[in-house]
Amino acid sequence: MVATLLRTERLDVLTRWRPPDLDAYFALNTDPEVMTHLGGPMTREASDGFARYGEAFHEREGLGLLPVVRRADDVLLGMCGLHRHRWYPDDVEVGWRFARHAWGHGYATESAAAWLHRGFADLGLPRVISITTPENVRSQAVMRRLGLTFDHAATQVQRDGSPIDVVVHSITAQGFTEQGSTEQGSTEQSRPATQP
Repeated sequence: MVATLLRTERLDVLTRWRPPDLDAYFALNTDPEVMTHLGGPMTREASDGFARYGEAFHEREGLGLLPVVRRADDVLLGMCGLHRHRWYPDDVEVGWRFARHAWGHGYATESAAAWLHRGFADLGLPRVISITTPENVRSQAVMRRLGLTFDHAATQVQRDGSPIDVVVHSITAQGFTEQGSTEQGSTEQSRPATQP
């Protein structure tokens, strides 16, 4: 049994990756269109390693980049969560990655809103950032729907040593409360649950 960390109207965010979820995650991590702004397709080893990285954040800090499944049919749609990106170790980032079949349904906004609620209401975070490339207009649209606003642009260094231009958006706890994002994502209070 894998516990459900967050529950929304349509989605469950699980506390751990199940073996079938890892298979589906690898499939989306090899989709060139999904990975256009994320460094390109991943190997199975890298995909599983990134999943374990997300789990480790949950175990260590209550954050995590964790699997998102549709409650109606228990299908993995992608991952979403909070973590500390190596470029901004003093901040917490909200991030997401969804399979193409899940695009256009509001799942990223819904799951990220639940994570923001957890980060601000349960974990007491003062602010959360989100990072993407200037060309990734889909992710920037999600950021705006969540109430994040442009913070700054920068050039960062990737693991292979090459530079990459990024844009960073942010939202404070006060800003999140004032703009009512807890309702925007149709989220319920995060609560323990079990996933059969």
